[in-house]
Amino acid sequence: MNIEIRGVARAIVFHPKSKKILLVKNYGQNFWHPPGGGWHVDQENIKSCARREVLEETGLKIKKLKLIYCQEFHSEPRVVFLETFWFTEYKGKTFLDHSRLDIDGKVEKVGWFSKQEIKKITVYPTVLRKKFWKNTRAISQGHDTFLGVVKRVTNKT
Repeated sequence: MNIEIRGVARAIVFHPKSKKILLVKNYGQNFWHPPGGGWHVDQENIKSCARREVLEETGLKIKKLKLIYCQEFHSEPRVVFLETFWFTEYKGKTFLDHSRLDIDGKVEKVGWFSKQEIKKITVYPTVLRKKFWKNTRAISQGHDTFLGVVKRVTNKT
């Protein structure tokens, strides 16, 4: 069986003043996730991919990135996504004009969410519900707080 492996870079953008993270929701989906997307291996490195995707989907320019989580996602039997999640802090304004964003047109909504607000929505990866919030201070201070590697996550939609 031929298996297609795709690289994906996502950024968990944390706003330290409001203590919220930036999430996006695509058209036709019932869940939220960190902004990100497909890695163009022949054109950029994986960190550049995360920066590009955040800019395309949210309009934010991010700089310093720290790898904090990886997962293997199986959307269908022959397609496997290796997803990397990068942490960055954003200290600018939290207002986002989504009408001028997302050149590919996949993102329906963009929003900032607190720990309490995330409990009321469906969000992936699920480490954003609890485990991430226990480590935000340490992550912000530059400590090694890698959240782990999940071997297999399957499509539940």
